[in-house]
Amino acid sequence: MFAPVLIWMRSCENAHLVLVTIEETHPGKHNLQAPSVDEPGQRVSVDTTGPHPRSSKSNQYNIILTLVDHVSKWAKAIPLRNHTTPMVATALVIQVFSLFGHHSNCCLIT
Repeated sequence: MFAPVLIWMRSCENAHLVLVTIEETHPGKHNLQAPSVDEPGQRVSVDTTGPHPRSSKSNQYNIILTLVDHVSKWAKAIPLRNHTTPMVATALVIQVFSLFGHHSNCCLIT
């Protein structure tokens, strides 16, 4: 897949200049490297989505806090009233860290 992109970039004068500069200054550094993750809980992605339509239960939840573990693919969705720092921190402490703890090398990715 890289070869067609390289051919296309070399056909464009401006892209060719950028490509030559990258290859000259960082030889072999243009490939992305996936960081190694060995155990569940070591790297977890955290994100909020919304606002969504309010839930029918007292119309209070319209934000969803989502967590996905990179190794086990475990996922959790936590409904929130808003996405302020205290609300997100409280949800993480009560519904995640108090139940599962945290990995010694834990890395939360937002």
